[in-house]
Amino acid sequence: MRRLAVLAPDAPDYPLENTGNAVKLLGIVANSLLRRPLHAKAANAIVNVVNCALRAIELEPMQERIDKIEVEMKALGTKLTRQGVMKMQALKRIERVEANLKKSKETVEQLAQRRRLRMMETISWFTPCAMCSLG
Repeated sequence: MRRLAVLAPDAPDYPLENTGNAVKLLGIVANSLLRRPLHAKAANAIVNVVNCALRAIELEPMQERIDKIEVEMKALGTKLTRQGVMKMQALKRIERVEANLKKSKETVEQLAQRRRLRMMETISWFTPCAMCSLG
């Protein structure tokens, strides 16, 4: 029966901080398993640890979003319940609608100003002057 392979005490650590490092370690494990210096049980244990690390890496952005939402909800004085989340979403929708309304009001006022200028230009073009014989 083969002995389980272990790393030498002076061997470098394999950081599992990102998916690239995890993939490299899985490649090393697969090659070691195929070349037979690594026992299948040890390889299985390593793969399980790498899967846990990958899951944690995958969940980190979600946890950051949850933390951000909790901070926003505390600022609004709501609890982390379904109703609280719905209240926060409704408030955000209202803020977006108000922002769009403000933009549209500015746009309407800009259009009205342009129309007034055009009318003034047209009126001044039709206004008779003392030099012409039309007046």
